[in-house]
Amino acid sequence: MKRFESIDSIRYYCCLPDKLVVYVYSKHCRENVLLISQRQKTTRKDCFQSNLSGKIVDFLFPSSVALFDPWDRDSVFNSIHNNFLDFFGDSLKCLWPTNTYENPVPQLRNMKACFESLCVNEYTDLETLNNFFALSPAWEHIHALFETTIEVGPDSKFYQAESIEICQKESSSPAMLLHFQGRQAFIKCEECEISDLIEFVNRWKLGEGFQNLEYLRIDINSGEFSLFLHGRPNSEILKAFEAKHINRTKQPPTHTLPRVYLEDGSPEPNTDPITSRTYVVRKSDNRVASVLIQKKTLRFGVWDKTEEEFLGMLE
Repeated sequence: MKRFESIDSIRYYCCLPDKLVVYVYSKHCRENVLLISQRQKTTRKDCFQSNLSGKIVDFLFPSSVALFDPWDRDSVFNSIHNNFLDFFGDSLKCLWPTNTYENPVPQLRNMKACFESLCVNEYTDLETLNNFFALSPAWEHIHALFETTIEVGPDSKFYQAESIEICQKESSSPAMLLHFQGRQAFIKCEECEISDLIEFVNRWKLGEGFQNLEYLRIDINSGEFSLFLHGRPNSEILKAFEAKHINRTKQPPTHTLPRVYLEDGSPEPNTDPITSRTYVVRKSDNRVASVLIQKKTLRFGVWDKTEEEFLGMLE
């Protein structure tokens, strides 16, 4: 029973159009528990039947393989998925990772989608991509490379993903700084206007966007770009933020959070720590965000604390 209690998520990997591999994940490992495969003419006949959430599904014995006929694919997927939820409970995190936008992720109970490797370039059919996002369920995580100035529409579910990792090679004004509605964002770009960073922070302070944001990291790769001036964070940026500062006699707290999504093999389960004497305050609810400026990096960590509570943590 303890083995089942340690399971925190289940993931469906659609490796081929006619095959789906189901893994269960715990904190320390993953385990392949089921292969769902289309029935072939050569499929063995020695199968047994099981009633899963009211539907009879064929299984190969003794291997863990569930079978479906082409016309019954979605119904079998839905029954197997509901059976997992009936067994583990509705609190189980259910994810459908994908690397293609040719077929939408199915709308199943408690299901969230993950795009582990999206590449947007001059050959991308933007209409197909936008339709894919529109037809898919809510997004847990998107990892994307943009090799063109083409951007996803501002109303797309793309910007509603809880977590997003973006590498933007062309645009100097990341659209993510305008439209992101999720919790964690990791952005790498070749160029970025300082005015865009200032606008982002000021919009957050005014409560005009990013209400769900917990953590943001922006890395700018341009050789000449720097947020530093004479070896220190550019004071003009901090003035534009109307940033506040922690007295040097005090030790600032460190902001770090569990990452929303961990890809297989990810060595670090948490966001990079932010220990900074600089912070800003959101006017609408007095919430605090730590701001750490390095030469080509801006890190922004939102605390679930008011300014008074935040200052009470100082040592």
